[in-house]
Amino acid sequence: AVVSTQSTGGQSMTVQSPRSAEIFGEQVSKIARNLGVIFDEQLTLNSDVSHKVKGCIGYLHNFWRIGDKLDENSKIRMVNMFIHSKLDFCNSVLKGVNASEIKRLQRVRNSAVRYIHNGKKCKGVTALRKRLHFLPMSERITYKLCLLMYNIANGHVPKYLKELILMKQPH
Repeated sequence: AVVSTQSTGGQSMTVQSPRSAEIFGEQVSKIARNLGVIFDEQLTLNSDVSHKVKGCIGYLHNFWRIGDKLDENSKIRMVNMFIHSKLDFCNSVLKGVNASEIKRLQRVRNSAVRYIHNGKKCKGVTALRKRLHFLPMSERITYKLCLLMYNIANGHVPKYLKELILMKQPH
């Protein structure tokens, strides 16, 4: 995709970029952010997942540097504040996304579990994750959607959300 035409010493040159395109002389981005969620042109949410993974890995890298100075409860609090909050933010839009993208998010979550338990990479995390009561990412997304629907059905959400859902009454 043609991004822009830059003038260098009176000459024009065309620049290629996967992030934007030029339409009718105007530069148009191929990704958009809405309420913190990054959408690409095919609505695959790959850019959003990449952004979340990159941010979480940065946090985890710093956590490992101070991990031996903290107890397990402090590590759990840090993971909940910085990692889970980032992974859970608007994760209901990830329902139905490509399984490989969910696996990327799960790998971050597994790294967080290893951090909490000072685990090595080769050690399995399923038992450790269950001990912490952390659901796998795909189940966490489903849980959050079910919780949202439960809250809508019971009137625990703002009016604008309740108006979006048409509840059928049983006969």
